[in-house]
Amino acid sequence: MKTNELKKISRRFTRSIFVVQAVTFFFLVLVMIFSSYMHKSDLADQVARSIEGKIKRADKREVINLLSDAVANDFAAAELYDHVGQHVVTFPNQFRRETGHLTKVYRAIFLVPYRKQVFYDRDEKDAAATIVFHFGVFGLLPFALGIFLLGLLATSPFFRRYKNLLVQSFEKDSVEKQNQVITELAKQVRHDYKSPLTAIKSVIDKSKNLSDQERRALTVSYNSMMSMLSDLSNESIQEAMRVGHLKKKVKSLTHIYSTLRDVFDEKLARLEYGSQKQIQLVCSDDDKRGYILIDETELRRVISNVTENALDALDSSGQVIMQVDITGTELTIRISDNGKGISKDNLEKIGEKGFTFGKVGGEGLGLYSAIKKVERWGGQLKIESEDGKGTEVLISLPKAVKPTWSKAEVDFSDIETAVVLDDDKAVHELWKERVPSDVSLKCFEDGEELLDLVDRKDDKVLYILDFNLKGQRYNGLQVAEKLGHAKRKYMVSGSFHDPMVQRQCKAMGLGLIPKTIL
Repeated sequence: MKTNELKKISRRFTRSIFVVQAVTFFFLVLVMIFSSYMHKSDLADQVARSIEGKIKRADKREVINLLSDAVANDFAAAELYDHVGQHVVTFPNQFRRETGHLTKVYRAIFLVPYRKQVFYDRDEKDAAATIVFHFGVFGLLPFALGIFLLGLLATSPFFRRYKNLLVQSFEKDSVEKQNQVITELAKQVRHDYKSPLTAIKSVIDKSKNLSDQERRALTVSYNSMMSMLSDLSNESIQEAMRVGHLKKKVKSLTHIYSTLRDVFDEKLARLEYGSQKQIQLVCSDDDKRGYILIDETELRRVISNVTENALDALDSSGQVIMQVDITGTELTIRISDNGKGISKDNLEKIGEKGFTFGKVGGEGLGLYSAIKKVERWGGQLKIESEDGKGTEVLISLPKAVKPTWSKAEVDFSDIETAVVLDDDKAVHELWKERVPSDVSLKCFEDGEELLDLVDRKDDKVLYILDFNLKGQRYNGLQVAEKLGHAKRKYMVSGSFHDPMVQRQCKAMGLGLIPKTIL
């Protein structure tokens, strides 16, 4: 028979799982809506370019035909206005006449207007017309719901089994102690969700066309969410029940500049367009080569929390500077702002569990957790601040000894040809700027094509390989293995922090370089 305490714990667990599922579904729906919007807006741009050419040639019939075909195939409606904003034509005709209350509500909820102006000249000074496309963005919603329900069905046995194990564990051990662990876990995960979810929402809300930087920020935030969800795994919770805290993650070699760059991109995307707030990442070439033996995900969370606090300390304008300095065996991360600063009274209390100030909805967990983690890593977190002038947070950590397989740059000496394998053409362009002019450069997007065309016995050839090759038979490590005895091989990849990649590169004598050097 369950006690009242066990029933409360069971309800809390159910609520926590519901929150995680709701957040996951919300994010999935956002991705589907955003994908639909991007697809339809791209189609609208293509139709507008076609119509622009017809307008320049005064071919009114073709303009009408193009709009009619576009509505028939891709859009709910389309409206054409002349250069002074006078209505010309609407497809379908009834779209303009339907002005009932229910119709307005339906359009406001389910249809998105996308306005595209066309011009007579390339300088876009002489307006020719304005086209307003109306389209829905919920077409993929049933697909998103289907994926979510399948995931829910697949994980339901796991959640039921875990819930039973949880109840049994509390029946055998101290209810009070385990209840505290579950509560702390739920609060920590809830706190950690705030920053990446804010960045994702910011990118989706303000972006019509994603830049490379925004795409990178979205990916980093998504990976952060996945990492946080993994903290609710069966193994992690059971270990927490046994020892009273979360299990320590296995340490791996982390490139500090890559971690700072991930956080910088995430926070930069979070800032609203036109914001007077600024964030800078300052790092010399020598300091970019620093490494540390700490789990990269946990380190990123610490830096993200501190940086988020610095941005919140700014009013309507100001600047946050992220910096790393290496001296001897110590590595120091500096995050400073010129915001409102911290009073002496609050400075003495800051870092205490549950203490928070000047932040609506703050739980007093971010800085407390950061201090404890840094101390556990053998480092120190110091806060220096002056009321009204700003704050500087210094995170000092022991620098790791860089292994021989971890490289800071590609050595092009005594090389005649450099072969680059990366499925991103933009990366090829970056290597064209970095490879010396006296070295011939060959770029490949496909690993099998590279293996078919290159001379593997040529000692004057250097290979630069990416690990993640989407949709291909081989990844970068497998291509490196098939290259056999080629002496000069580098893995330049964003998967630098993956312990498996590190181990394989070490075993194969393959130089591993973070992709952020580009």
